[in-house]
Amino acid sequence: KFLVSANEDGTVNLWSIFGDLLTSIKAHNTSTNMLLWSPDGNVIASAGENRTVKIWNLDLESALIKSCDWARDYLTNNPNVSEEDKKICDGIE
Repeated sequence: KFLVSANEDGTVNLWSIFGDLLTSIKAHNTSTNMLLWSPDGNVIASAGENRTVKIWNLDLESALIKSCDWARDYLTNNPNVSEEDKKICDGIE
């Protein structure tokens, strides 16, 4: 469902299958020279010319659940959060 590209400036770009740039990540301080997908398609590993490797989790549903678990208490109990925003994680479990 996604395409990924690596650039000489150290960025990794995530594209829709229609060619729309979804996000650009500054992955490395040197040229990004290798990308690998996990067999399940949820993880990308990028390697920089300086021999660093970074792992990128693309399991967006899992990330959303973990994010809401982390933020739920804040959203519920912070008096500065609007009533509408307090419900942003409703139904995400």
